[in-house]
Amino acid sequence: MTFLVHTLTGVALGEITNEPIVAFGLGAGIHLIMDKIPHYWPDKLPVQLFYQAIDVILTLAVIYFVVTSKAGMTPAILFGILGSLSVDFILVNPWTFRTKFGTWHHDRQPHKPGYLYLLPDTLISLALISFILVYGAMR
Repeated sequence: MTFLVHTLTGVALGEITNEPIVAFGLGAGIHLIMDKIPHYWPDKLPVQLFYQAIDVILTLAVIYFVVTSKAGMTPAILFGILGSLSVDFILVNPWTFRTKFGTWHHDRQPHKPGYLYLLPDTLISLALISFILVYGAMR
């Protein structure tokens, strides 16, 4: 999954729970579950870097939208985002990537090079955006 999907998950969890610690824990746990869904990962390094750049830009746009929204960045939303992203920041970095747990996490993610595998990330992102907008409008 991408940073975007995990960030949107964190926003949704923060909105639902309104409890920072619960949102963080659920974000980290759901991250591991969501990573089991086959998702796109390009074979070639230049395409990977482009893909990651787009992902980071979209993620920052979502964070900007949340911060500047009427409700703002609540502690629960912040902790939901941090929990959802923490797994990758802890396990997918040069210092821990080759550790036993880092390798375990990486080996269990179904990365696929075909563009068809962009579909799960896209559909999940759209569903989460829809949920966040509708749930936020109902509050």
